[in-house]
Amino acid sequence: MEYIKSSNIDIDNGFFHFTRIDNRQSIQDNGLQAVAGGENPEGNDKENPTIYFAKGILGVFKAVDAWARWEYEGYVKQADHRINHGYEGYDKDVMQKITFNKLYNDFKDRQYYIIDLIEGPNGDFEYGDIDKKKVLARNKNGIPGLNPVWEMGPYTDWGTPDNPNNLQEDWNMNTKIGERVICSDRLKIVETETGRTDALSFILESYDKYRNLLPEQYSEMFEIFDNFIAYAKERYKNDRDFVDGMPDVGRREINLERQEELQRINQITPSSIAKTTEQYAQENPGQISEGVKRVSNIFSRVKENTDRTL
Repeated sequence: MEYIKSSNIDIDNGFFHFTRIDNRQSIQDNGLQAVAGGENPEGNDKENPTIYFAKGILGVFKAVDAWARWEYEGYVKQADHRINHGYEGYDKDVMQKITFNKLYNDFKDRQYYIIDLIEGPNGDFEYGDIDKKKVLARNKNGIPGLNPVWEMGPYTDWGTPDNPNNLQEDWNMNTKIGERVICSDRLKIVETETGRTDALSFILESYDKYRNLLPEQYSEMFEIFDNFIAYAKERYKNDRDFVDGMPDVGRREINLERQEELQRINQITPSSIAKTTEQYAQENPGQISEGVKRVSNIFSRVKENTDRTL
């Protein structure tokens, strides 16, 4: 798997995908596959296999903020006592002690990839594609609910009742719905200038580089995001995994049991690998790497032998 220094990324237009470190070997071997549902299914995800990504560093910042909002609401819904929903005025203690703690660990356990995506009618995505979550969030009169509006942040454009906007946002884009595989030769793992490849380190580095360059309007919009970064910075400097000289968390040895668990959750099987790779090769001749072709052929034979045995 190739790596790319953060300074070499097109910071305004790069496409960022976010996933667990323990998916690294599977992605290198099998490519990045469209997933229906996955670890954190929301709305109609289970019926719509796709690959999510954010455009540019501003899209990444918004996605972190939206992730915090989504995690906060998830905790509110399962709590055994009454806690304000976000749109009612979020509970700052819960946000700090529960949500930020979970976010810190989640980002430490994940990485960003830069994806070489093709835009257009015959490509991986189109800028005019619809965000199905926006559609699902609206009532019969086309008005979005209070909860999804808060979860998706003040930077999300819903349009007006007379002219609703259901287009994808820069922080929550996705490939065209359906089975798809992005080969590993179109992917690069993001690496900070200090050589760290975990998502947390990249977010903190990017915040210091780019946050002050954003328009003033984001001071209010990014209240939660800014507070999370302050929390993360304080904790990061006392985290022994990030002491100078310690190995890169993102390059740690893959936990094979966890990798297999993630493949089950994401429904990545020998059959799915062969099917998606074959379909993608037909639609995009010349874009499947030889390594992925060999893996796909092996899995096709495994499936064929399994079917005969059954």
